[in-house]
Amino acid sequence: MLDRLQLETFGAVIEQGRFEDAARARRVSHGAVSQRIRARDEGLSTVSLFREIPVVPTLPITTALARGRRD
Repeated sequence: MLDRLQLETFGAVIEQGRFEDAARARRVSHGAVSQRIRARDEGLSTVSLFREIPVVPTLPITTALARGRRD
């Protein structure tokens, strides 16, 4: 099950490219962003982002995003 806050935070990280910038955009702490992404990954039993600057979605996530954009 996807949590709305986790999904919105994930979207902010993808859009902003950095955890710090996503935290600023969402008006939460960097730690809150990190915890939400970690909880989302654990819930999906996968790693969704490579923690580089900018962040890079993993292949399964990139594929899911591309499918979502087509639909």
